[in-house]
Formats: sequence, C-alpha cells, structure tokens
Amino acid sequence: MKRLRDRMRADLALRGMSVATIDNYVRCARKFAEHFGRSPCTMGLREARAFLLHLTGRGLHPSSLSVYGSALRFLYDVTLDRPFELERLPRPRVPMRVPVVPSGTEVERLLGAVSRPNHRVALMLAYGVGLRVGEICRLRVDDIDAKRMVLRIRNAKRGRERHVMLSARLLRELRAYWKARSRRRDGSTSVSSDSCRCTTGTPDFTPRATRRPASSRRDIASRPQRQHPNARRPPKRASTGASFSCVSRASTCGSIHR
Repeated sequence: MKRLRDRMRADLALRGMSVATIDNYVRCARKFAEHFGRSPCTMGLREARAFLLHLTGRGLHPSSLSVYGSALRFLYDVTLDRPFELERLPRPRVPMRVPVVPSGTEVERLLGAVSRPNHRVALMLAYGVGLRVGEICRLRVDDIDAKRMVLRIRNAKRGRERHVMLSARLLRELRAYWKARSRRRDGSTSVSSDSCRCTTGTPDFTPRATRRPASSRRDIASRPQRQHPNARRPPKRASTGASFSCVSRASTCGSIHR
C-alpha cells in the first residue's frame, strides 16, 4: 500500500493539485484500504459502493462523501489505470445553502471588539474584499496597488489569480497597520534604500489567528451562529503571495506609502 500511496501522490502532484488536496485524497484512499483490510488493487466498484454506504450510515456530510468519491475515482482512473472501474459509482448530491451574511452594524460591532491590529486587518480583508483565510495569510505588501485601488490575489483556489477592489478605508487601515508594525520592529516608520531586504519571522496572519477573533467575538456581535471566515465572503464574489512578515523592504517604498 505504501508504494501505491507514493504513486498516487506523484500522480496528484503531476495533475497540479495542492498539498492539502493531495493529503486529503491519499487519506481517503488509505481509509478505504483499511476498512476492508485489502489493497485497492484487489477491489473495485462493489467495495467502493459498500465503503461509501458505510460512511453515509455514519452520518458523513455529502460534501465529505463527494471528496471520498473523487479520491477513489482518481485512484482507479489514474493511479491504477482502470478508468471504467468506478464509472457507475453514484455521486452524492451536495445541498446548497444560503450563507449567513451579517449586517453592516454587526460587522462594525465585531471589528470594534477586536483589539489586536493583525486580527482587525485580517477581518477587514475577509469582510471588505471577500478573501479566503489562505488568501489573507499569503497577502504581500507589493500586492497592494494604491494608485489603481486594487489588491492582487496570488495563488488562489485552483491556482487562479485575480484583482479585487480596495476601498479607501481599508487602504488606510493597511497603511496604519504597516507603520505600527514597522515602528515595533525598527523603532521608526522610515525605510532607507540600503535596508531593502526580505524580513523573516513569525507570520502576522496565520489560518488559526485569522479564524480565532471571529469565533471568539461572535457573542459581542449578537450573532449566536458559529461562522467560519470563509462564510463571510460576499455571495457570488469571485473566490484563495508570502505573509506580511516575509515581504520585501523594497516594496515598502512603493504603493503602501504613497
């Protein structure tokens, strides 16, 4: 099974899948093999159907069932070179629900309750321009175009890039945050040309830190529902570069200080 997992990882990498997707697909294939105690090479459609029925009986969400089905199809179609093996495997219907969108007043109360500057800026990026958690964590200073008032989103979901509109208020918040951060590190906000080098350290925005303030402050915003930051992205908004602590000092002489 180990050699088969390595082959599957290689096939997924050649397909251009993300690291998280590769890990999820390999985990699904491993659980499938562990469930029957046999190698997937000796199994087929009957075992795959039985496995998905077992997961359904355990109450697994349809979206998770869809991931298992996609992983098994990739395993048999590509890695095992048996493209017609799971052709008749049913695909679960994933329900589509309307997201809970907070009002402007609730957003203001939530932002006002967040004390840490990096948490506040992260939530403003999630609410203001509809960024995913991963997109916030990968944002770079040189992705900010103050002249055109846009943000460049790199390496988003499925490897896509896009531009999103940047409001004047959010630009002011980003500038204030960067100046305060530079003052803590250097003792001043000025940046000389000979100090233009990449800084390293603990990232200002991490997935855990981005999710924490929203869930811990939901009572202050009078919204009892548990919300994930990605759920606050505006409906039908287009969808996920290094963090703020790994940006080039040369870029600080650019758009963020204009």
